[in-house]
Amino acid sequence: MLTYHSLLLIPAVFLGWATLSTLAGQAVLAAERGQPVSYSKRDLAVLARESAARVLLGALRPLGIGQPDPAPSGAAVGTARLPVLLVGGPGLNRTAWTFLRLFLVRRGYGWIHAVSVSASPDGLAGQAEQIAKHVASLRATSGAPQVDVVAHGEGGLAVAWYLRHQQGSAHTRRLITLGTPWSGTRMAVFDRSANVVELLPGSPALDELQPPPVPTVAVWSEDDPHVVPSRSAVPLGADSVQLDAAGHRELLLSARAFRAVLAALEPAPGQGAV
Repeated sequence: MLTYHSLLLIPAVFLGWATLSTLAGQAVLAAERGQPVSYSKRDLAVLARESAARVLLGALRPLGIGQPDPAPSGAAVGTARLPVLLVGGPGLNRTAWTFLRLFLVRRGYGWIHAVSVSASPDGLAGQAEQIAKHVASLRATSGAPQVDVVAHGEGGLAVAWYLRHQQGSAHTRRLITLGTPWSGTRMAVFDRSANVVELLPGSPALDELQPPPVPTVAVWSEDDPHVVPSRSAVPLGADSVQLDAAGHRELLLSARAFRAVLAALEPAPGQGAV
């Protein structure tokens, strides 16, 4: 029989795992910079927020089992905005986008479809095929000729492959990435998937993804414990939005990241697409 104390053990285990994962990332990041591992108030703040973000998104994940078809919100009526496809990497599902989706709906975006890519035996090429199907479904349902894409982490690499190798640029107006390791990440050595070599710095699979063939905005932080080295998050030819002291999965919950996404989706008058 489950007791009150045993129930408390479940979130404690999640928090411990999340904290250890973040600590490992911060240690690898410090080693990459040739710095000693030390924890300032800034580092501890990132650690706390990133760990909390991992726990929250993990708790939400069971609510995102299954993938519904694209559907409009009430804001879709009479809007001229393009549909937005939200793409998460392996280990996440559509619930990871709950808060950004609500943020955009409240600002008049009606067609927002959240998905995640799953691991594929064909690596990024197989994940890009998943992206192609999601884009085709969203375009067919909404009737729009193109979509805007917002992608997090390794999901951004799958989108980049789709754009470069599967003629996805014809159906995509712009791409916004959140903490995507465009040039690979040393943290991939902790990945248990069969395609880990594709995510390591220097991987041939990443060679032709830059510069992106569509206007791209990279939202990133030098304190992201998952993207090592940090500058890997900014591809050639992209506009850069750097957030101070932000974690990796924290980007999926951060009001600062949400505002950056909105600004990238809606360029200032006269600025043109970014």
